[in-house]
Amino acid sequence: YNIEDNLAPTLDWLQSRLNLNRMELKKMIVTFPSLFGYSVEDNVEPKLDFFERDLGLSVSDVRAKIISAPSRLGQSLKKRYRPRLEVCRAAGADPAIVLNSAAYTDEEFCKR
Repeated sequence: YNIEDNLAPTLDWLQSRLNLNRMELKKMIVTFPSLFGYSVEDNVEPKLDFFERDLGLSVSDVRAKIISAPSRLGQSLKKRYRPRLEVCRAAGADPAIVLNSAAYTDEEFCKR
């Protein structure tokens, strides 16, 4: 495992994509270190795109939500975010609830 070949590109990509300063990037590393084992192309980028496109969040909203809780990137797009978006759409609820309640169990989510 070579940090320069593996970790540095991920850090650079995140810093650029979310416009992070050094302290924000450091907070993400400390708060959710497993993020750096994720594939940018297969995991992180599709989620950020989903938050903006499908949930209708602005780039700055996504940035703020990920900085405040980087673990939101640890939830499954297929098993958690997309199904919950469908529930919100069917109920006429604000799609932003999907990201705001990412850590909730399905039962807790449905109560909201």
